[in-house]
Amino acid sequence: MSTVSQEEKSFIFELHNMIGGNVDSQVSMYDVGASLGMNKGTTTSMSQDLMIEELVELKTLAGGIGITDKGLELLRKEGLIVGSATEQSIRLGKGPVLDGQDREQVEKFLTEIKKGLFTNPTGYPQIEELVMDVKTLETQMLSPRPKTAVIRAVFSSLSPALAASGSKDISEKIDIFLE
Repeated sequence: MSTVSQEEKSFIFELHNMIGGNVDSQVSMYDVGASLGMNKGTTTSMSQDLMIEELVELKTLAGGIGITDKGLELLRKEGLIVGSATEQSIRLGKGPVLDGQDREQVEKFLTEIKKGLFTNPTGYPQIEELVMDVKTLETQMLSPRPKTAVIRAVFSSLSPALAASGSKDISEKIDIFLE
């Protein structure tokens, strides 16, 4: 990797902040540049340089960009962020309905929970409780406007049950998501 300038580090850090550190999220490169006082030409050029370095990736042809794992690692090495990529995960929004980023995260959690549901030996009542909570989440996610309060309540109930069933790692991720 070639030397990354302070201005480029600032760009990556601002991108990180705008997308909550989530490598699956995106924002317009021009919004990142504008927040740093850059014109479109400078923003485009810098974004392209950072893409070549694999610190930023192009997500849409309209200029949507995201941070890469390599970009997160650079920010960690520079002391601009702390913790692992998991610890940099997004938090559940405070609005009345889920936004796109929250929806994606809930879907990821559901997939992970379902994969681990039967891997840890638990009794039937525990499995039944977990399945009912998963079904409640799935039903809420069918709504065009899933309610944040319902998702928060179900995850708050689900997290201790997951920890008790041996799925402590997903339980900890959910707790961070609910902070």
